[in-house]
Amino acid sequence: MELGKLLLRARMMLDAAAHATGEDEEEEEDELVLNLEYCSKDNLVRAHDQLLAHLKPVNNLREISAPIVIGASEAATSSRPLRGLRPIHIRNLQVNCHHQGRVLYGELCVEPLKMVAVQTIVLDEAGHAAKLSVYNALPNQHFVQKMGTLFRKGLKVAIKEPYFKVAMDGSLIIRVDNPADFVRNPKERQGSGISDTSAPTSSLSPLFVTSSSPDQPTAVLDAHGLRVQGNQAFAAQDWKEAIRLYGDALKILLQYKETSSFSPSALSMSQVTKELVLGFSNRAEARLRLKHFEAAERDARKALQLQKNHVKSCSRRGRALHGLHLYKEAALCFKIALLQMGRGEDGMSVKDLRSALQASEICERQAKTGQYDLLKMWREVEQGREPLCGEYIGPVEIGPARERSLGRGLLVTRDVEPGDLLMVSKAVAHAEVDRSSLMTGLSKEQISAACTGSKSLSPVSSTYHDDLAFQIVDRALSSKRFREQVNNLSSTDASRVENNIPDMDLFVPKLSLTEQDDAYDVEEKVNLESFDMESIRMATSSNALEIAGECCATLWLLPSFINHSCVPNAWWVKLGKEALFVRAVRHLSKGQEVLISYLDNPALPLSPRASFLQHCRGFECRCERCSFENTMEPFLRFLENDAILRFVDMAAALEVVKSLEWAFNNVTSFEDEKKKQWLRTSYLASYTAHLDNASFLQTLKDIHPLETIVRATHETLGGSELLLNVIRQRVDLEECSPYVRGIVAGMSVCLYGKQAPAALTKLVALRGSMLEKAKFGLLATVCAKHEESL
Repeated sequence: MELGKLLLRARMMLDAAAHATGEDEEEEEDELVLNLEYCSKDNLVRAHDQLLAHLKPVNNLREISAPIVIGASEAATSSRPLRGLRPIHIRNLQVNCHHQGRVLYGELCVEPLKMVAVQTIVLDEAGHAAKLSVYNALPNQHFVQKMGTLFRKGLKVAIKEPYFKVAMDGSLIIRVDNPADFVRNPKERQGSGISDTSAPTSSLSPLFVTSSSPDQPTAVLDAHGLRVQGNQAFAAQDWKEAIRLYGDALKILLQYKETSSFSPSALSMSQVTKELVLGFSNRAEARLRLKHFEAAERDARKALQLQKNHVKSCSRRGRALHGLHLYKEAALCFKIALLQMGRGEDGMSVKDLRSALQASEICERQAKTGQYDLLKMWREVEQGREPLCGEYIGPVEIGPARERSLGRGLLVTRDVEPGDLLMVSKAVAHAEVDRSSLMTGLSKEQISAACTGSKSLSPVSSTYHDDLAFQIVDRALSSKRFREQVNNLSSTDASRVENNIPDMDLFVPKLSLTEQDDAYDVEEKVNLESFDMESIRMATSSNALEIAGECCATLWLLPSFINHSCVPNAWWVKLGKEALFVRAVRHLSKGQEVLISYLDNPALPLSPRASFLQHCRGFECRCERCSFENTMEPFLRFLENDAILRFVDMAAALEVVKSLEWAFNNVTSFEDEKKKQWLRTSYLASYTAHLDNASFLQTLKDIHPLETIVRATHETLGGSELLLNVIRQRVDLEECSPYVRGIVAGMSVCLYGKQAPAALTKLVALRGSMLEKAKFGLLATVCAKHEESL
């Protein structure tokens, strides 16, 4: 039977009942028991949503609902507590009946509609639905604005002594005249010893929360319900939704404290404070999961201001401070939490807190001294674990680049030597995609482009660059300081570079106590439209470091100011997913600019170097090495044919080496020894292709390829993991000259710093092994995908 016909029948039955005798009236009253098998929740919801859409313009005017003048008997609230009322279901309600001694438990299943009363739909525990009208619930404009929260979809409710009637439009509704009979988030579910035996097993979530004591404000009940929903979103790992729900709960509580027209009791204020502590603390945890450390620290700090001995908040503040690289302050938080915590208290373990304390103390030492156990850390990376690594800022500062056209750069603040650690930076965003799935359906050329990190393959690169941009915007919305850091990564007007050099203090770990400190999210005070996603994406893609073959991109803040050169004076390496180590590979004088090669392998000829930088970094390199090799284009083009570039046989490599060395000895253009070393480095693969082949070495006679290429690479690049790995695999260093061994040792120091000789040897071997595994893993993926495409 259609809903309209059912309602019409009910109204006709009511009219008939009004004129019947006592005996007939009793029969009709039995007849008026509503058969809800014909009253579909879906139909009710659909009709409500249509009406809501139709009246939305009126509701947007936010008119104040006028209180309804009703009879005293109707307005009187039930004085009996919930535990003294017997549960009843919608299907057992009788029309035109005030069900004294009963209570209806349910859940609101639509967004509210404001007419004269608040209109909504309630779904009971048996799964039946009915219209619900609550009068006198919005006494002023403040409550009208909060209607969506006070009567939100999903709210658990109890309706004391429900009144079921036919409305003026002929529909059946549950009417509540006194808002006190509309209990939000009821805790009490016990009857007075008499149960409703007709009630089936509840299909709803257990009704929760706090007692409906008269001392307890509605705000606490509403906020608690939102916090519980936030916990559910958190359990589903929907961190953003959890943050939103916790924030809504906090706003209700703070507005209650600010706008309450009466003096709340000590009990109610205690309940408000408790909810505020839990709301701030839980939101801090959700923000920690998103690595929004600034906002997480603010939330945890606010919770501690309300309850200084709240262990979870203390621990969460410690984790946020650790994420902000304030390790000393983080360790202090963990120490306080350990002192305040009993065994197993608050759902936390002493073991976890001690582990967090130890981590912060280790990172604090690293940040102070710049001393790291690299061998241990690389072993952890090899085993698939992220090593414990604190951020370190050495003798560097932001200043004008050596070339005005490059804008800003990173300068050393004192003289440094090869192998000196300049900084260890932790990533602010990291995005990666599955290499195998992205390569599905790509051509051989596209696969090759993807594996070299080329941005020309938009389906591959745009995936993680978009991800990076969204991560950056999300965190920037919650932190003014981070927003300023990101804004300073954008390219500046080179003609006014002096005015665009940010203060180094902006990038030194520092706790900001001036940012917003209440429940109102910073997100509300920042216009999302002010973030140009395309400019953010361009800033992240131009500054993010991409490793060939990894199909990922990572963004660091301070290292983003380092400019590129094909003749670098520093070297960086990513350790794990987050840490970036930057070391000097040459002597640098105070004020000299730090220069890095953006290429994973800078020991390549001009053509592939230029192609990589153009497609993957978006610029043309004009360093002295590139400028020189560009003048030698006809000669280099002669060398760069397919056979030579792929080094398919010994003859190709041999021909390159012989041609270069002949030119160095006979062409006047190659009189500069430095330029000879640059070109030798560009063809490192030719010099090292057959170092373990006696016939190859004999053919070259007096050239001595190992000694030649080791010296050239050291002078051009400072060091090369690729070359060290080739030597480790193909050469017995013990049989090499002291000169070669000395240069190899010097390159090792440049790359890994000053270490004990035994540790340095193990480290070179470990890194070589890891590079080989990475190369073979990439090769296997390329081959597999190429075969699939055939």
